[in-house]
Amino acid sequence: GALAVLRCRLEALYPGGDHRLVVGRVEGVELGEPGAPLVYYARGYRRLVWPS
Repeated sequence: GALAVLRCRLEALYPGGDHRLVVGRVEGVELGEPGAPLVYYARGYRRLVWPS
């Protein structure tokens, strides 16, 4: 039921107090319907578009 799924490969784990920062490399994207998913990047919201 998600608008978008990002499939990632684990690149790194960094300690962050009582949390961990997880860094992944995106290897695939699946877009669902209906709706247009947004991603917050570079101080703004962007539409997620994947080449067909």
